[in-house]
Amino acid sequence: MAGITKTVRNIDKHALEIIEEHALKEDVTANQLIRELIEVYAQRLERMDASKKIGCGY
Repeated sequence: MAGITKTVRNIDKHALEIIEEHALKEDVTANQLIRELIEVYAQRLERMDASKKIGCGY
């Protein structure tokens, strides 16, 4: 899988700890979990934009 590396600064330490704990429970790496969350959020943003264009609102 080709990807882009992005550095994210100033993330709350507690938030990262929660992600790490959840990743362990899901048996994935924290990077995999973060990547998945970002992809899901990007899809959500696309759907919101599309619904605005066709006048559905959200």
